[in-house]
Amino acid sequence: MRNNFEYTKRKTIIIAVSQLITDIVLSGRSRFQKYLFIINNFANSDRTMKATAFPTEVKDLTKRICTVLMATAQMKEHEKDPEMLIDLQCSLAKSYASIPDMANIHVKNGDFSEAAMCYVHAAALVKITPNIDEEGAVKEDAGMMDVHYSEEVLLELLEQCVDSLWKAKLYEIISEISKLIIPIYEKHRESEKLTQVYRTLQGAYTKILESYAYKKKRLLGTFFRVAFMEYIYKEPKLTGLSEISLRLVKLYGEKFGMVNVKKIQDTDEVNAKEFDPKYPYFDDKEPTERKTEFGRNHNISRFVFEAPYTLSGKKQGCTEEQCKCHTILTTSKSFPYVKKRIPINCEQQINLKPIDVATDEIKDKTADLQNICSSVDVDMIQLQLKLQGCVSMQVNAGPLVYAGAFLNDSQASKYPPKKVNELKDMFRKSIQACGIALELNEWLIKEDQVEYHEGLKSNFRDMRILQEDTMHSPWISNTLHVFCAISGTLSNRGYGSPRYTEV
Repeated sequence: MRNNFEYTKRKTIIIAVSQLITDIVLSGRSRFQKYLFIINNFANSDRTMKATAFPTEVKDLTKRICTVLMATAQMKEHEKDPEMLIDLQCSLAKSYASIPDMANIHVKNGDFSEAAMCYVHAAALVKITPNIDEEGAVKEDAGMMDVHYSEEVLLELLEQCVDSLWKAKLYEIISEISKLIIPIYEKHRESEKLTQVYRTLQGAYTKILESYAYKKKRLLGTFFRVAFMEYIYKEPKLTGLSEISLRLVKLYGEKFGMVNVKKIQDTDEVNAKEFDPKYPYFDDKEPTERKTEFGRNHNISRFVFEAPYTLSGKKQGCTEEQCKCHTILTTSKSFPYVKKRIPINCEQQINLKPIDVATDEIKDKTADLQNICSSVDVDMIQLQLKLQGCVSMQVNAGPLVYAGAFLNDSQASKYPPKKVNELKDMFRKSIQACGIALELNEWLIKEDQVEYHEGLKSNFRDMRILQEDTMHSPWISNTLHVFCAISGTLSNRGYGSPRYTEV
């Protein structure tokens, strides 16, 4: 090492150790580490080299070799644990300071968005995701003689990235990657390959348009918080909570013994049943920027789950005392990433008072109803379930219950006027959404559901009357046209009529 340092005019140590590691890992790892320790001591005690960078270079190299040895041995031990295997691969990649070879593991497990991020990071030429900054500072390791940085390798990585993005349904990023591929093909006049690239682009944009037009579910992933390790796990498509729970219990049960593994389901610290699977968490501005399903599932690092509580200490109480805590978790990187799981590095809690809970709940119910009504292929079953949840007098957490609890004269005076007005505004939007949903349901139902629809209309009528009696507020009159349209005009059109729009 010293002679090599002198040969390079005291600039760096160039030495290849990768070929030694394979034989050492399972045979003499502890002995080899001892030798590295001795070499490090020699470098530190060399008086002629003390004023140079040589001791630091040796320390850096020996540290990296030890990390590689440890990670390689652990990879053998954890080969059935995909998340741990990827973590170890990342550790190994940073020690080599070269291209990580993790994509194959993700492809094998069907985690194509993570595989695509591996290829993107490997190319590290364009900022598609915020996480690529860390690769920008990577320096070439002269000891890695088996890695060749060439245009051919770059193309191969980018083509593999496009393939993984397609399988992951991340069509929007395909165009960004293609912008890097096309100039290279054009330079070499690869007409056939250019044709294929543009064909792929056409297919990607067609898929994007279809998802917009028909609101097709893209199944871009499901997220879970896993305690006590404090990770966010990203699982493929519509993975259920029970599925990931069983997988983790089986994985750690085989490793530590089933009697030593316990799944906690009902404690104040960790209650998996209280997770709301609708979120990632977005602030007030982000929904306008993330209008598409892709936008709401790409480059996300904040997540939220809800837990109910009351000031008396119980989890559930009457409407007037029911509070709710939003716990916002921030991960150290953005999803999708080269790993399926990312550590949580920040936790924030927001406590909602009862009137805030009412506004929040009505907002969610209204948004669900609006989303169903705006779909091209309306799911009538979901439409009726959501509609019944909004207009039925028997629903404990329906908009009418919240209105009765907070908006009548005797109750409204107990709360800040701003909070009351926010609830009134959200309640008015809920009534308008119910009116549209009732109209849509009348178009869709068949003769055997006429009686059921009449019941919904009756509930809506009673809801309006009760609102007028309890609140005596002029703002409610703005919704009368909705009720009139539903109870009068539309009833003359007949049930089961086709829905159409005149242009």
